[in-house]
Amino acid sequence: SNNNNNRYKWDNYFENAIKSNILCVWESGKACSKLHQYLIENSNDNTKQRLRAIDVGCGSGYNTQLLSQYYFSAAGLDISRFALIKARLNMYQHYYNDNNNVDNNNVDLPSNIEFILGDLFNGKDMEKLNDMFHFLFDLQVYHALRNLGEGKLVKAFAKLLVVGGYCMIICGDAGDAIEGQEKKVGPSTVSKFELIKAFSPYFDLISIEHEVFDTTASYKNFPCIVSVWKKRKVVIG
Repeated sequence: SNNNNNRYKWDNYFENAIKSNILCVWESGKACSKLHQYLIENSNDNTKQRLRAIDVGCGSGYNTQLLSQYYFSAAGLDISRFALIKARLNMYQHYYNDNNNVDNNNVDLPSNIEFILGDLFNGKDMEKLNDMFHFLFDLQVYHALRNLGEGKLVKAFAKLLVVGGYCMIICGDAGDAIEGQEKKVGPSTVSKFELIKAFSPYFDLISIEHEVFDTTASYKNFPCIVSVWKKRKVVIG
């Protein structure tokens, strides 16, 4: 099946990346600057006290770590077991090596981070996570997987969130084109029209802006769309 092939593809990609100790082509080696800015501007006492966030397609876990600093708990979800290994290794490195605590056995790893193996297209994988989260972050998952079933993918996003929960979607920007396309260099692109059409059945649009991805090893100044949505109670259509 497409989903099994997709799981195999990403597992092998991350396995090779870990063995080679390299960054994946879409990762900058740090948390997303646009997510960080959003969290700074929208944080309050409630988010830290009781709200939960999920980082879908968490990859190496940099954004999951960032979310854990602003929310009561943060989950990193990925289809690749090797991605989650890398995410855990990065977390250990951050809390021990980066903080100069290599020889300090009293340092506690954050207890509010969980990494979860799961397939967004697999209802059984997602069932236990549905209606659990108040914020969902997606950096380049929607535009990478939408061709496998856009409606099912967006519905899976919506199911993860409580009514009134927010999601932030960052995807490649097709500019004024009617439709996006796969790119040989850089991420796939989505038009503003396609994005709004896909998310509108479940979400109200809060903001949408044309921005630029953080620089990675494989691309620089690549345009992106940054959109924020709020889950509504009634599905339209």
